[in-house]
Amino acid sequence: MRKRFILLLTAVAAGGFWIMVSSNGPFQGNNERTKIPEEDLSELEEMNIYSFLQHRLDTYHVSTVEVFGSSVAAGTGSDRYSESWAGRLGEKLHGITDDTQHVELNNYGVNGYSSEDMLERGVIDAELSEEADLVIIETGILNDFYRGIPAAQSIDNIHQLLRAVKTKAPDAVVLVMNPNPAITYENTEPEMDAEYQQFADQLTEEFERVEGVLFIDASVPFHEKAENARQMEKYIGDGIHPNSKGYRLWYEHMDAYFEQTPVQQAEDSR
Repeated sequence: MRKRFILLLTAVAAGGFWIMVSSNGPFQGNNERTKIPEEDLSELEEMNIYSFLQHRLDTYHVSTVEVFGSSVAAGTGSDRYSESWAGRLGEKLHGITDDTQHVELNNYGVNGYSSEDMLERGVIDAELSEEADLVIIETGILNDFYRGIPAAQSIDNIHQLLRAVKTKAPDAVVLVMNPNPAITYENTEPEMDAEYQQFADQLTEEFERVEGVLFIDASVPFHEKAENARQMEKYIGDGIHPNSKGYRLWYEHMDAYFEQTPVQQAEDSR
């Protein structure tokens, strides 16, 4: 029985499709894991997220990453999917495989999905693989906010999604990620949507302190690059969805987090 541990990352996704990432060479065999008596987790404390996935590849020769969320998980706004954060992550994972290994990245982001949609439509129960190694939940809270869903309800929805993940895929590392900032055009000049940011900050505060959860705030690199809405338009062209430049900021922030964050942090609090 493999030791269980959970990691959380939240963001916003869309797309309703899946992609497969594999090595350049032919993959031999099917996607079933080779069962072994006991997985060696003695080096878990030293593993970041990427080295954890590499460990799973070395152990089972196959690894599965699954993404849930709204349009920003699906890459809406980018010139092409490969320039979204999920597309770039897929390319990164492609690079850590050899000819005997196989990584699948299944993206179940759906355009317009809120946390409420994900919960009510049972996407976790319907789509999540029991053998997933990494589950990324993009919270969909941009849609929550603009539909008038209270922050407290969004928080409860996400906790319910996490419980569903833990029930179906107890061995998975779970990442929860809050999405990019938003721009409002209610006045003559574009402005940062301060009300949305206050809403998002409530979820950040909640999931940063939840035990057993690792959290990424994907708005951080956008605020580091842009001091006002005019500057932010370079990265978020329509006020909601990042463009290819914006998704690059998002991915680079994720990539650094994956490189620096020990998986053991999630296990320590369980």
